[in-house]
Amino acid sequence: MTNQPEYIGHRQRLREKFLQAMGTGLGDYELLELLLCQALPRQDVKPLAKALIERFNGFAPVFSASADELKQSKGIGDAAVTAIKLVHTCCLRLLREQISQSSAIYLKQPKDIVDYYRLKLAHSKREEFHVLFLNQAMELIKDEVLQTGTINYVNLFPRELVKMALDIAAVNVIFIHNHPTNDTTPSPNDIETTSTLVDLLEKLGINVVDHFIISASNCYSFKMNQHLKY
Repeated sequence: MTNQPEYIGHRQRLREKFLQAMGTGLGDYELLELLLCQALPRQDVKPLAKALIERFNGFAPVFSASADELKQSKGIGDAAVTAIKLVHTCCLRLLREQISQSSAIYLKQPKDIVDYYRLKLAHSKREEFHVLFLNQAMELIKDEVLQTGTINYVNLFPRELVKMALDIAAVNVIFIHNHPTNDTTPSPNDIETTSTLVDLLEKLGINVVDHFIISASNCYSFKMNQHLKY
């Protein structure tokens, strides 16, 4: 009888534990381990899963890391990167489909929008400014990255925003941008820029519904904090 590596039995027990409650009983490193063993079937990936979570300071940042960042970790090659980024892409697509299926989601569950962009942007090392263009019924027309900036600054060009909004006949817009730090408090520049854009779009009959600032664990709404006119 051929002696099997010890991790083979461990892996089978991990699968059974996952199937019993579809993952709810597994720790972060165990979920990542189970994923990595699909990409690296002939390797004990438990130490690798723990090392990744330690290096990126958490479970979610592992999936948000770029391919190049992941490959800098010992033992991570194309197969592991593909598995990790595939899960990240699938999560984004599922959330993206959810928030664009119904206007009711926008009106009743802004949390879905925030969750989607937190997954997409919260661990980015640079600020990005996104705009959701909506019609009169608050249905999504287009989701656009308006600008990508440095670690703490985005240089916006209002002319581009106006052109996009008019070209697709948007009536409402939602702004979203990330803070690479965990502090979502708007800077004076954030407040001034938002006010300028609100005034500019108002003259064109376009309403700014809200402006969300997100980070890995926090979110700031301009509307809830009365930084918008309406």
